Amino acid sequence: MITSKVLTGAPQYTLRIKDWNTDAIADANAFVFKPPADTARASISPENMKDFDKLPPGTAAGAKK
Repeated sequence: MITSKVLTGAPQYTLRIKDWNTDAIADANAFVFKPPADTARASISPENMKDFDKLPPGTAAGAKK
């Protein structure tokens, strides 16, 4: 069950999967990350993350992620 936290009334959605084929064989290459040619690896360090906060700007006080 999925509960929306951004829509008024917090509607819930349920997904039921039928006839799931558990014998199917997936190609391992289907799960390999292949970045586009024009991308670059991001460098994540404490110095370049110092301006990030746990919650986005404008989040009400006491709000959760």
